[in-house]
Amino acid sequence: MNRHQSITQPALAIGFATAVAMWSVGFVTHLPALRTPPPAVAVLLGVTVLVGLTLGARRVPIAHRLRVALASALVAGLVNLLILGSLLTSGEEANALRPNVAVLVLGYVAFNLVAGFVSAQIARRFPERPDAAPEAWLGMFGKVTAASAVPVILSGGLVTSAGAGLAVPDWPNSFSANMFLYPLARMTGGIYYEHAHRLFGSLVGLTTLTLLVFTILVERRTWVKVLVAAAFALVCGQGLLGGLRVISATPTADTTHAPTVDNALSLPLAMVHGVSGQVTFALLCAIAATLCMTWRTIDTNVDDRVLKPFTTAMLIALLLQLGLGAASRHFQHTHALYSHVGFSVLALLAVAFAGFRAATHANVMPLRKAGNGVVHATVLQMALGLAALFLVLPYDGTPKSPAALTLATLHQANGAFILGTAAALWFWARRLVAEQTDEQPESTPA
Repeated sequence: MNRHQSITQPALAIGFATAVAMWSVGFVTHLPALRTPPPAVAVLLGVTVLVGLTLGARRVPIAHRLRVALASALVAGLVNLLILGSLLTSGEEANALRPNVAVLVLGYVAFNLVAGFVSAQIARRFPERPDAAPEAWLGMFGKVTAASAVPVILSGGLVTSAGAGLAVPDWPNSFSANMFLYPLARMTGGIYYEHAHRLFGSLVGLTTLTLLVFTILVERRTWVKVLVAAAFALVCGQGLLGGLRVISATPTADTTHAPTVDNALSLPLAMVHGVSGQVTFALLCAIAATLCMTWRTIDTNVDDRVLKPFTTAMLIALLLQLGLGAASRHFQHTHALYSHVGFSVLALLAVAFAGFRAATHANVMPLRKAGNGVVHATVLQMALGLAALFLVLPYDGTPKSPAALTLATLHQANGAFILGTAAALWFWARRLVAEQTDEQPESTPA
């Protein structure tokens, strides 16, 4: 790997990973229920960027750590421009920037450079690491891309649980303002959930686009390039579906309290948007598995005739369960809820058969980890579902308590994790299980 690649490729992976972590910390600390003081938020974000850049820089040779840390800080800063506009607006009128916006931007750039320099000095204290191959950084970026979709799933779950899908009545603008220039001070209640979900969607779009370019330049396998291109198309389609749901809703006369309401078109679009979002996340998890170095280097062949059909049955059951759960959450029909609860038993059995079967191959790390992960997450999902039943039911149209809101969102997000882990396990089964044949090998003449 030449000098240019040794800086650019790790900087992309480390910079995007740091940005995703900063966005997640910022989202949690600004939740209406927490109301974290601004000084505390600043300290947490500062610690996050230092930890992210340091952990990343220590993965490269010592001679490259300063340049990689500085480049990674600039990449993270550029990604953060998607949300920085919300802090640079005056808040008095749409798209109006502060008078001292140039000074603020220069100060932000200086902060990134200082953070990169400090992180490099800390990383220098760690032992020397050999220079990684381009495929290794591509694999890491695949994991970062999958991780970038987690906040979208969580914020989308909050939007659905809080009934805030139409809190922002227009699209692609937000209350007639540019989406990236809508003031943070105005993001309150359901508006915060919905607008944060849109911003996280833009982050996933940028990350997936970068992954696509990265893959085209580094990856040799055509089928992997096709998978990444399909993921990028799905992410773009997700944004379009979410926007269509908003603009298809019915406007009302009271533009202050209820600017739009769901109708026979917008509500099904909301359900499709939720289901396809989790399917997109599952595909990103599978892509992360195919891009990792273990996939490229492992030479184990597993003799297991039932693992492939078990994982296929598991995926089908989980997709059906996802559809029933989405119908229950969006339409609030009792029969959809009961079907979701009843079918969970079959989904649990399918996961148990596939997960425990994969975990029996204890010497094959990808199968063991994915199998154990999907089983443990499913057990947690059953507990979350039972707890949510007592807090969320009955659906009477009244605002849910914070505990019910949290449980319902965690139940949905953990379901996405189960589907993503199951998709990765499905791909690993195809990679590691040897092809079976009924033909007996011919005997060798003496």
